[in-house]
Amino acid sequence: MHNAIAEMDRMTPYLAELCKSTAAMLPLLDLQQLLRREDLLPVVPEDDEDEEKPLQA
Repeated sequence: MHNAIAEMDRMTPYLAELCKSTAAMLPLLDLQQLLRREDLLPVVPEDDEDEEKPLQA
């Protein structure tokens, strides 16, 4: 369950960018470039020793 939530946290900002784009801009959108944008990734909290560490993509 934690992995599914973490993946949705990662995908939501990308989906928001797609929703903000106009229909005319969608064919011109470079999805590979969009997915490389690190400013859209959520902040990763610091690891606690008591918690499991999530897998890095």
